[in-house]
Amino acid sequence: MHFSTVTRDMEGEPPGRVYTGPPARPPASAAMGPRCRPGGPALEMGTQPEGPGASCAAAAKAPVKKNAKVAGVSVQLEMKALWDEFNQLGTEMIVTKAGRRMFPTFQVKLFGMDPMADYMLLMDFVPVDDKRYRYAFHSSSWLVAGKADPATPGRVHYHPDSPAKGAQWMKQIVSFDKLKLTNNLLDDNGHIILNSMHRYQPRFHVVYVDPRKDSEKYAEENFKTFVFEETRFTAVTAYQNHRITQLKIASNPFRGDLCPFSLTPGLVTEGSGLQPGLLDVLLKLPSKKSESLRPPHCKDT
Repeated sequence: MHFSTVTRDMEGEPPGRVYTGPPARPPASAAMGPRCRPGGPALEMGTQPEGPGASCAAAAKAPVKKNAKVAGVSVQLEMKALWDEFNQLGTEMIVTKAGRRMFPTFQVKLFGMDPMADYMLLMDFVPVDDKRYRYAFHSSSWLVAGKADPATPGRVHYHPDSPAKGAQWMKQIVSFDKLKLTNNLLDDNGHIILNSMHRYQPRFHVVYVDPRKDSEKYAEENFKTFVFEETRFTAVTAYQNHRITQLKIASNPFRGDLCPFSLTPGLVTEGSGLQPGLLDVLLKLPSKKSESLRPPHCKDT
């Protein structure tokens, strides 16, 4: 059985520092809890009271004892060093109408699962704050441009292998390479909808598929949430910081979504998201024909 990206309601919330569980509307066997603003260091989240309408204040006061199937689960972020590099510069992720994959890709290694129990893995994205940003090129920094735009339709992305046994999840790195980000509010492809020029925090959720008929009663106990602050990013339609573009090319030179530019010196195609400073990088490439500097699937624009 496979789960695709599904839609849920996400109400606008004031910024804060309280952690919570996954979003609402999961399958009945793995219902999850409230929605408060994430923040703080990279750590696991799974001790808050859950259920529709549970407040952030209540979450801080009344921890819920987690099911043994998830209590011992731990998660290691893969490519952490690369995420740290991007985070130091201010990570940017491209959003397009058609949907764009993330880079770095969100990948994790799981430990402590019950090998024979079924689990679902999913992700959602929550605003870091209630602000909209703009990039100041003269100072190479992000500035607050105003209040955040109206909240986008909230969505959850289930890993396509969900549900699966703990043994399967733990035996290999789990990659969310199918997840795509879009700024199309009318998207019907199940992509994650984000507002451009807003900051977001990815959240990773491990949900135990409880076989009990009355599993809804135990929904608050059956999940565990993990947040890695180094994965937060600003959604953009074109890269703003040329150093981000340079790092993306240097760390993944044959990525298809970095191909839409001409290698003719002095020419950067409109909408490619490449800043003029990137020409310095391009001009340092070996002197070869343009075709030899791009993978076969990349075409001139």
